[in-house]
Amino acid sequence: MDQFDKYVNNTIKPKYNTGKRRANNKEYVAIIEKKKKYKRLGDWAKVKELGKLSQTLPTKDTTDPCFKRLRFTRYADDWLIGFIGSKKEAQDIKTELTLYLKQELKLVLNQEKTLITNARYGEARFLGYDIDVMHSDAKHRNGRRTINGKIRLKVPRDKIQAK
Repeated sequence: MDQFDKYVNNTIKPKYNTGKRRANNKEYVAIIEKKKKYKRLGDWAKVKELGKLSQTLPTKDTTDPCFKRLRFTRYADDWLIGFIGSKKEAQDIKTELTLYLKQELKLVLNQEKTLITNARYGEARFLGYDIDVMHSDAKHRNGRRTINGKIRLKVPRDKIQAK
């Protein structure tokens, strides 16, 4: 499996890690500019309305094609890849890894257990835990949304009920 780690870190990761930062969300920036304008004019009702509207939008472009990230972790024979990018690219990564495991290491990847999951809307099971991405426009600290996009590790509900 050491060869697999080296292949992912030296071949796959550099290919799919691009860009330094995500681009700003143009719609969000436009609303913030309007909010500044109404603040100068003293229209506080409009400022409050635009503030609430801005909190429903991401500050960065979540579909920025110039920004991609791939994270890889492995424990024994279980591994997990976190990827920021398109589903097609995720499928390409899965295909590349399947071919590498088959041709180089003579291992077969179980296609039923190897899933591509959007962590924002679903959960991935890894080492007995459920992993997903948190999102809440209502949770603020220091005037900022603090948990959006953060990874959450949960004990699966079925395991809790079994206990």
